[in-house]
Amino acid sequence: MGSIPTWVLLVDVVWSSINLKHQMNMKSITSIYLLGDKNKGKIGRIKEISNEITFYWNKIKEENVIPKNAKRNYDLKALLEKITELSEERILLKLYMQCINMGYKKFMELPKDNNYLNIFTLCEKSEQLFHLSKIKTLDPKLKRAKGKKNLDKTEELTSAYIAGLKSKLQLEINKLNNDITEFNEKAKLDIEEPAMSLAA
Repeated sequence: MGSIPTWVLLVDVVWSSINLKHQMNMKSITSIYLLGDKNKGKIGRIKEISNEITFYWNKIKEENVIPKNAKRNYDLKALLEKITELSEERILLKLYMQCINMGYKKFMELPKDNNYLNIFTLCEKSEQLFHLSKIKTLDPKLKRAKGKKNLDKTEELTSAYIAGLKSKLQLEINKLNNDITEFNEKAKLDIEEPAMSLAA
């Protein structure tokens, strides 16, 4: 048996991670669900996810380094996991939106060798790398000089821990960039005949 395409595996993982309320009786999906309806003041699920992710990143940045006698309101590592989960959902929803915009009626019509999965995944990974670089940590030199217990502040995510996450992300980003470049170098479009949407 041949190996399962990466995009199929990702869709399986992402779909299983989506909140139950979004799975119930959901055999089809609409642009309104994904993008919202400005006329009715309704925001779409993609925007909801974006707002949630931004909220969690802000809380991580606000609460990583705090005074020693203060108490955190969030488990920051749990927030990072939640961000990853929401990012995977956003990738899938963007794929849905792309299919709708391309005129597909079924998600299964999306070719397995499409480039959108890599593009959307790269966007998510790059965003995560950016936000990780903005998280303040205690100075490692100061911790060594004074001792962690003698500092007047605490941290949950250390500079070493964040560096590890960033290193892993950078490797993933490098691979995605290579895959996208390889796709673009090989891909071509036959334009001899006009598209059906442009034909008279």
